[in-house]
Amino acid sequence: MLVMWRAPTSSHPISWQITATAAVVLGMLALLIFSLADNEPVYECRRMSEWGDQLKDASPIAQRRAAIALGRIGKKASRHAAAMTCLLDTTVCLNSDAEADLAISIVNGLYNMNNDFSSDTARAHHDQYLRAGIPALKRYKNTIYTSMQKYDGMLLESDSADLHTLSVRAARFRKVYTAIDKPISNIIWIRSSDPN
Repeated sequence: MLVMWRAPTSSHPISWQITATAAVVLGMLALLIFSLADNEPVYECRRMSEWGDQLKDASPIAQRRAAIALGRIGKKASRHAAAMTCLLDTTVCLNSDAEADLAISIVNGLYNMNNDFSSDTARAHHDQYLRAGIPALKRYKNTIYTSMQKYDGMLLESDSADLHTLSVRAARFRKVYTAIDKPISNIIWIRSSDPN
């Protein structure tokens, strides 16, 4: 059954054309927004690509929010795993508590990406992004452990002038190592148990 639309009668013949044009434009805009949302995951009203771009921000706090968001998105965000791993390498000195929190958030985000597979097909598709980061994660974990041991040793040998600075640094490395040890070990185990 074909239904014909009839233009409303008005004293201004152009008004119904403007109304119809506005309806078509709004419909196309709604369709565009709907198609973007379908193709790309959204977390906290921001698309995955926006969170990926935020990893490049200069602020460790903004980077941490992006790492958390990408981790919560899970396997679909695995294309950002390489950027997260590179960002992790920049935090190896742990010069601030914000860097320590960033490192922990990145490792937890990578763990969520590695642990979020519902099928072997999904695992094989996203594996190319995730497997490449394993050597960097091992290296990072070993570096943090070595630094933690170094600062603990320096605490034992230091005089009272350096004690506060060394204890803050040692505590920061201990906090990060404690937080990343199990997730990194689990990522390595997940990847080593892959049949591929």
